[in-house]
Amino acid sequence: MALAKFPVTFFFDVLSPYSYIGFEILTRYNKVWTKMDLKLKPCSIFHVFKESGNKAPMTIPAKGAHLTHDLNRVSKMAEIPFGVPSNFLSLAFEQGSSKTLKFIAAGDFVTQSKATENLTRQIFKRVFANNPGLEISSPQAWLEAGNAAGIDDSTLSEIIIQAEKPQFKAKVVENTKEAVGFGAFGLPITVIHAPEGPIMLFGSDRIELLAHLIGETYLGPNPIKKSNL
Repeated sequence: MALAKFPVTFFFDVLSPYSYIGFEILTRYNKVWTKMDLKLKPCSIFHVFKESGNKAPMTIPAKGAHLTHDLNRVSKMAEIPFGVPSNFLSLAFEQGSSKTLKFIAAGDFVTQSKATENLTRQIFKRVFANNPGLEISSPQAWLEAGNAAGIDDSTLSEIIIQAEKPQFKAKVVENTKEAVGFGAFGLPITVIHAPEGPIMLFGSDRIELLAHLIGETYLGPNPIKKSNL
């Protein structure tokens, strides 16, 4: 029996540049496709690497050099404001994303997923649409991101309070274990919860395959622009 809508989960970390690319393209399609029910789940890329025995690409010189060029080309093609900031390694390895992932998980809970996309976008933009990248782990950073996402002050204050609670650390851990359970060795991954079982797609460049698997039409990296032509 065919599903009216396929549940699709996007696992991401806000310090993963390919997660940002995949996030922007996939959320564009979520506004165009009718057969996808998209859920965003923040998880820790460093714990995914640890559990899978993988290494962060940016820590391998040849990979890091290639990925910077590749990301610039892909983001330009997809019309996504993007750059690897000059302080990226400091943001990733000194600051990290653990507090911010809890903040996003709390935001998802408090707003019943209504503000998750916009809030996540503003966090991504702090890192990858500024040079140097802006910090993302303090309440002040969250206030700025939340305001940019259009969240009212009362709701935003509640999200910041909730983010300190153990349940949201547990939620990020749960999401990360779930991603690893689906076979993640890096991020992002997109999981189609199909009748025959889950299908895991790795990376930001599997949208065309996703379209094929759920019976949708692929219109390039910017379907909203193309559908308006």
